[in-house]
Amino acid sequence: MPLRTHYNAIKGSSAIRDLVNRSRHIGVRQSDAFIASYPRSGNTWVKLVLIHVLTGKPSALEMQDEIVPYVGNHRSAPAILPNGGRLIKTHEPFKPSYGGAYRNGVYIVRDGRDVAVSYYYYSLRRRWFDGSFSDFLPRFLAGRIGVYGSWHEHVLSWSRNAQGKNDRMPIVRYEDLVARPIDTFSEVLRGIGANPTNTILPEAVEHHSFDNLRNLEASTQHLSQSGGAVDAGQLRFFRSGAPGAWHSTFADRDAREFDAVAGAVLRQFGYEPST
Repeated sequence: MPLRTHYNAIKGSSAIRDLVNRSRHIGVRQSDAFIASYPRSGNTWVKLVLIHVLTGKPSALEMQDEIVPYVGNHRSAPAILPNGGRLIKTHEPFKPSYGGAYRNGVYIVRDGRDVAVSYYYYSLRRRWFDGSFSDFLPRFLAGRIGVYGSWHEHVLSWSRNAQGKNDRMPIVRYEDLVARPIDTFSEVLRGIGANPTNTILPEAVEHHSFDNLRNLEASTQHLSQSGGAVDAGQLRFFRSGAPGAWHSTFADRDAREFDAVAGAVLRQFGYEPST
């Protein structure tokens, strides 16, 4: 059974949250760019590669949120973009009430089934949940884990608005970043207004391989081993990263449940249905 859902007890109603979020977007400039995604979709990995490319050197894990902060913490962020703008991270769904801030950047979409598995283990690690994956999945699909709504509604909010109104903010698949990192990161760089021919890009991608990130995490973070019998390695922040890993976690009924709720969105972005 769940211990609690992330932040729900302290965030209040959606109307209050929307008001708070509008205030958090104050101060965003036309020169700024965003890395947007649903949680557990590769945003942190992308952010680390971009910091390396834009500053010429890798960032320590404990410093990356200062260089590329969450929206709301962006006012003192360094200007690392070529045009003097700041790079800002967001997990917020696209809403017209503050969507005007999203002029430049990229939205990262990842197979929602892999997102669900990653979010499950992340929730175990943070002690937000202590049940089975099959207990977790209905809450994930209903948008009752965390404060960002459901995966499929989040993805649709961006695909219907940001990309449709501004082709400078492309939607990029996480799986393409893994399979073709140089070409796809070049697309990301164009989205944030940077030079995609930067010769440091291969170095940055290699430095931030998942094996390297897991080793770096192990040397800099204390890993909570909540979850009892769950292997501690599954509770890392950088847990797997391999596309298609959901196959080893989903039961048949989980696959049917996911397809019934979000299968159309999977197909829209080129993912094969579960069943």
